[in-house]
Amino acid sequence: MMQKHFDIVQAIIGNCFMNNMANNRFLYSKTNGSSTTKYPLNCIGFFSWNSSLQNNYTKFVLFPIFFDYLDSYVDLRFDCVNESFNKKILILESNIDKDSIDDLFLHTLYKMCSQIRNKMLHHRLNYNGAEVTASETTVTIPQFRVINELIYQYVKFSKTGNSLFEKNALYSGLVDILKKNNDSEHEFVQRVELMSDYLFITPYEARDLHTINAPMTSTDLIIDRVSYPAKCFYDDNEIFKEKYPDPEEKIIIGNRYYFFQMEDKLYLVPSEAVDHRKKITFGEIDAWEFQTQ
Repeated sequence: MMQKHFDIVQAIIGNCFMNNMANNRFLYSKTNGSSTTKYPLNCIGFFSWNSSLQNNYTKFVLFPIFFDYLDSYVDLRFDCVNESFNKKILILESNIDKDSIDDLFLHTLYKMCSQIRNKMLHHRLNYNGAEVTASETTVTIPQFRVINELIYQYVKFSKTGNSLFEKNALYSGLVDILKKNNDSEHEFVQRVELMSDYLFITPYEARDLHTINAPMTSTDLIIDRVSYPAKCFYDDNEIFKEKYPDPEEKIIIGNRYYFFQMEDKLYLVPSEAVDHRKKITFGEIDAWEFQTQ
């Protein structure tokens, strides 16, 4: 019965709220004979919400349904149907792989979300402007989009979405919420930031594609293909001009992703990767390869 419940909640979320929408953005497509298959990027910041659900408060109201999805996943994985939220947290602590960052992600997300859901259920949330506080956890209304998308990405796609971009986007969303909740010392934050391949990817509501056209060589600097000279932004912007007085300084536009083919491989790179390392070349991005199989 729980599996049926899980499947129904997953179908409701996918078909009524997000992802399977007419406004889907696709990362790439494959043609096989006369048919073409389009592939969305199943990742926080790329999910397409129903056009009638764009309001931030709406995503807050929908949170209990997304939590039910997460809760059902925990029930099935750890065989803890009908247990209280607090008991489930203890079961998670006892049964997760302590060395697995993904299991720590699940435990951290579930503990936070169960506290919020419990307070919502009993109408004991504290409201202060756009902030909602449950026990010791404070979340802004706009952050419920991030929380809902984290749940959806982890539960439905964590087994298949294994690119570095997708993993870093998942971890970054939770890190961002924890840090904004003054919890920078949380074990999850500490362990993620020690990972050699971790890069914080800002959990924007949506990202724009910056096209990089061939040819490129392994020694070419990526910044040369994705930046603009500072003087392009000087018009009537004295503050920007004072911050970047060199008119030829290379400026990287944030909130972008680069998806391109080099030789026979595809790469998915966030703009943060180039902003973090201005001298990174096309020959130094093997970690950002995107597998399409």
